[in-house]
Amino acid sequence: MMELRRVIAKLMAVVLVSVVGLGGGCMLVPETSTNWLEVEGWAKSRMSLGQYDEAIGYGERMLAIAKEQYDADGIEVARSYAVMGRAYIGKGDLVPGVTLLRKATGVEATRLEENRVMLMGLLVDLGRVYSEMGQYENAVDAEREGLAIGEAVYGTKDLRLTLLLNNLGFDLYLLNEDVEAEAVLKRQLELFDIYAVDDRMEVADSHFNLALLYQKLERYEEALGEYRRAVKVMGKVEEMDVIKAASYRLAFGLMSMKVGDYEGAKREIERVVKVYEQVFDNSELQLATGKAAFASVVRQMGEYEKADAIDKQVQGMYQAVMGYDKDVIADNVVARANELRELNRVVEAEFMEAYAKRIRGWTWEGVKNRF
Repeated sequence: MMELRRVIAKLMAVVLVSVVGLGGGCMLVPETSTNWLEVEGWAKSRMSLGQYDEAIGYGERMLAIAKEQYDADGIEVARSYAVMGRAYIGKGDLVPGVTLLRKATGVEATRLEENRVMLMGLLVDLGRVYSEMGQYENAVDAEREGLAIGEAVYGTKDLRLTLLLNNLGFDLYLLNEDVEAEAVLKRQLELFDIYAVDDRMEVADSHFNLALLYQKLERYEEALGEYRRAVKVMGKVEEMDVIKAASYRLAFGLMSMKVGDYEGAKREIERVVKVYEQVFDNSELQLATGKAAFASVVRQMGEYEKADAIDKQVQGMYQAVMGYDKDVIADNVVARANELRELNRVVEAEFMEAYAKRIRGWTWEGVKNRF
């Protein structure tokens, strides 16, 4: 009973200190604490609340205690670097964040068998941030090392490898290592098949990533198949973001148009437009994009009057936001296409670039297998 009371008292103290911390008042744990685990707990608490500067401060305190009380190559030092690195990354300071994570992976204790999972997590984070910084070679190096550790810990057929495979495959794609990227992305999908996982967002993303690769390689029929599979999986995902689902469906529809399946393209793009109409008003250019795509596919099917009418709607939507200079509108559409490429929505970006040419006065009548 006394032990239970001690536990309750400790819990109440934690709650009280959390409330004081949230309110900006004085903290009950002194900065001079020499209890490394206690300070680590506070650092992680600040991280979970998005209070990254405070987390960094606690991380610095952790490191000082670790160097004073533990082995210089001990796991406490690595965990101290890791807390600070992740806090810097959380606040958007990627360079010091990566530097600290690298220091963490350089601590000898992370190479011990009992700490391999922690090291793998650090390498996953490093790969993700390197990729965000555009340092794809560094990202791939970190992800390959992380995958090797994952295989050693879990075996080569474990579902927990899928995140590692996804990150590695996509960064190989960005690095133009296309053959290896295809093999890695296919291996990820094979693991999902082994475990009969077909209702998770990461499965849809995997098909989408493989579609991007096939599109880059101009293997359009295979790209179309992967876009179709991505859309099918998204239909099974609970609480799906309807806008993201619509963007995947739009990619499927645009690729259908690219390969000449105009009936299929019309069906999919029309569904996208209906979703956009429910979510966006006429000032939202995403709705204009959907309608422009629909105008393009019905034009390819020879429904020129219908296409012209929709194009006029789109023109009015653009003019309401950007004015009446068609070159200015076209330049803005191209700028949007560049943004979409940065987001890896490549087929949508290609369509926007083509539609910008139409805005400048170009015509697409009679053009086959193009936007």
